[in-house]
Amino acid sequence: MITKILIYCLLAVGAFAGDISYSIANIAESSDGKWIMVDRNWRKDCPKRLEVKLRVSEDVPSNNVIIKAYFYDKDKKLIYTYSKPCTVWEGTKKGYEEIGLPPVIKKGGTTEVYFALTPELLKLFPKAALIVFGDTSSVVVKSKNAVDPMDYEFPEKSKVSK
Repeated sequence: MITKILIYCLLAVGAFAGDISYSIANIAESSDGKWIMVDRNWRKDCPKRLEVKLRVSEDVPSNNVIIKAYFYDKDKKLIYTYSKPCTVWEGTKKGYEEIGLPPVIKKGGTTEVYFALTPELLKLFPKAALIVFGDTSSVVVKSKNAVDPMDYEFPEKSKVSK
């Protein structure tokens, strides 16, 4: 246990000491019948979701990152926000488990996260979805749609890295 704590502390110090670059490799809409956690409730009525693939230039503890999804209507008005990705209930080698962010997002790998497209959200007719990924000093933003993310308002906008 102490070893794990020391490793996480070293990763945290390394994350703050150097410049970490964040990237959103892909945003795709997927459909499956997996259970997904939305607002602390497991739901099976949300077969559609955004599947987002994230990458980092250095190992970084997942509790040090910001991963949000913002949804906007046709007038660029914010209609819904996910403050963190949704976890899914999925079959693994160990059986069925709750799958979310790993404790450390690894350099050189791709981390998948999900945001549920609930029936309630879809009834609001979202026209744009922005994903924000980074830390308290720098973020990247990418749109699922063919829109310029900087045309929309979101709290982390001033921290977007060029």
